[in-house]
Amino acid sequence: MIVKNVGNTDRFIRLLIGLAFLANVVVLNLCIIGKVVLIILGLAVLASAWKAYCPLYQYLGISTC
Repeated sequence: MIVKNVGNTDRFIRLLIGLAFLANVVVLNLCIIGKVVLIILGLAVLASAWKAYCPLYQYLGISTC
């Protein structure tokens, strides 16, 4: 079972960052590789905000809850 280690403020910041990555796919004139990288990063950040879990936080022993 995954233990939540991302607090509400951290989740909100991750939501904004993920949306910014996805918005830049549309706004910036990037090649296909740049767009794919931004989409992957954006979705990864949004997923960690949605799940309230960050594997890197668990590895480092950090919790913002």
